[in-house]
Amino acid sequence: HVRSRRQRQMCIRDSHWGSMVTVDTAIEKIGNSSICFCQELWQNGQPCVQARTTVVTLDGETRKPIRVPDAERTLLLPYLIE
Repeated sequence: HVRSRRQRQMCIRDSHWGSMVTVDTAIEKIGNSSICFCQELWQNGQPCVQARTTVVTLDGETRKPIRVPDAERTLLLPYLIE
């Protein structure tokens, strides 16, 4: 399956070279053909960036949206924010 994506991000504060950055990722929503991921980048215990990325499952030949396969839904459900 092919994936298409759209991303929105918000910079909260500057990050600095040389300090470790931690990325937290969760699933905000699993739709019929799309999945919305939430991510936060943290440095020195403070959030630096928040981002939301939506990926859409596409048919490889027609490039039209198709249902997210059940096997993928099952793998992603533990990371779904409720």
